[in-house]
Amino acid sequence: MVSYSFLLPESLPEPVSQGLSRAFLLSGTEYVPWPTEVLLKDNELTVQCHANESSCLSAPWPVDGRGHVLHTSGNLMPRGEPYHLVLELARGKVNHVRTQAADWEMGGLVISDELRSALRAMTQAFIHAACNQDNSSTIRRFSQEAIDRAAVAGEQLLSAYVNQVFHFRLVREQPLATTLACRINGSVPDASRTALLRETFNGIQIPFLWPSIEPSEGEYVWEATDALLSWAEGKGWEVVGGPVIDFGNPALPAWLSRYRGDLRRLINYMDDYLEMVLQRYGDRIRTWELTAASNLPHVLGLNKDELLHLTNRLFDTAQQLKPDLAFVLGLAQPWGEYLARDDQAYYPFLFADALLRNRAAVSAVNLEILMGVQPRGSFLRDGLEISRIVDLYALLGLPLRVTLGCPSGSGSDSLAPVEHAAQARGGEADWSPSVQAHWAEQVVSLALCKPFVEGVTWVHFTDDQPHWFPHAGLLASDGQPKPVLDFLRNFRRTRLR
Repeated sequence: MVSYSFLLPESLPEPVSQGLSRAFLLSGTEYVPWPTEVLLKDNELTVQCHANESSCLSAPWPVDGRGHVLHTSGNLMPRGEPYHLVLELARGKVNHVRTQAADWEMGGLVISDELRSALRAMTQAFIHAACNQDNSSTIRRFSQEAIDRAAVAGEQLLSAYVNQVFHFRLVREQPLATTLACRINGSVPDASRTALLRETFNGIQIPFLWPSIEPSEGEYVWEATDALLSWAEGKGWEVVGGPVIDFGNPALPAWLSRYRGDLRRLINYMDDYLEMVLQRYGDRIRTWELTAASNLPHVLGLNKDELLHLTNRLFDTAQQLKPDLAFVLGLAQPWGEYLARDDQAYYPFLFADALLRNRAAVSAVNLEILMGVQPRGSFLRDGLEISRIVDLYALLGLPLRVTLGCPSGSGSDSLAPVEHAAQARGGEADWSPSVQAHWAEQVVSLALCKPFVEGVTWVHFTDDQPHWFPHAGLLASDGQPKPVLDFLRNFRRTRLR
């Protein structure tokens, strides 16, 4: 057992203390989380894990104007003397921004004088904190200043990277052929909504909701899916089907729970359902997100190796049925934070790697980057960290797709499942329509500028029909467009086909 202790600033607000209870340790070049025990007592945070190597601490911490953002320290070594938490989080963030700036500049990024000034101010604030460790108030003040300045410098760096990459790509290829799509929830959109979709997206994704298609065992209802597909085909969109099987709760039919833990029966039922879908629609849809979230722990009472085997079997079945189609593997929580509380699962990168080593017929990997929604989503992270995780999965050697979503509010949502809840950002920067639009502008642009990302999909279209994730649609519950739609429409018009 390895233990680390961290001194906390006095009189922490309750939301900050609650956030720290979700801290965890991670290690390795992929930043794999370890199962972590957390104790908060007397202005001291203690974390313990069974790692046999130096570790980093990840913990939510308030950032001026941005809410509680997950930060990661530098490498730590066990020692008797406690670390200063805010100083170590500042050290990790400043190092991340400086290192990323140096890497991108070496690759040809032009860094402006304004950005260099921001990087210098961030570094000077951290130096002031690190050189005055005998004064706790100085440490707290300047470490927080370093974190806040790092957030500003990181956004400026990311903006420079995205703009310059797009510039070089558009010189060679204009407009870009990358897909910008939206999942359609509910019934066939009317004429006005269809017009909005045609202006904004060059692709459509049709989820195959198993509970709706097979509400009772052996009884299939295809009319709603037939209508959506005919509508999309009639408008000339590129259509992606799926997820065909989403392993997240409550995306599996209720009757399937009778076979919880029975791998053989689950394989049989999923194979049958998959065969029905592909035989009916395989000649009309060329790209399928075959599975989503099968990397999460304890799905249907199966252990991690059984889930890996089940997913591998589904890709084998699909390949045998329709060898000429493209099949996509969907991964939820790509940072793998579920491992911090439970080690009975694979790190999602290693889950995908194991499937590829088993020669599963995976044509692309889809990363579900969903923030502000629990338990399915990930902790709130900044754009540089999102860039890092997308680049990590590119090492698999397959094209990437990215599914994005975040809420426009943090209240209750009667049309979303009770299993999913919007999670507040904390501080003064809670989720709102404008915050959702800002997040989408940053993350959509980042994902689509990367040449190995072949498509980005928004999680669902409208909040006034049943949907999976609260407040995450592009139309509000009253049917009115949100600000995020204006950004997406303009982005498609200026940069995509």
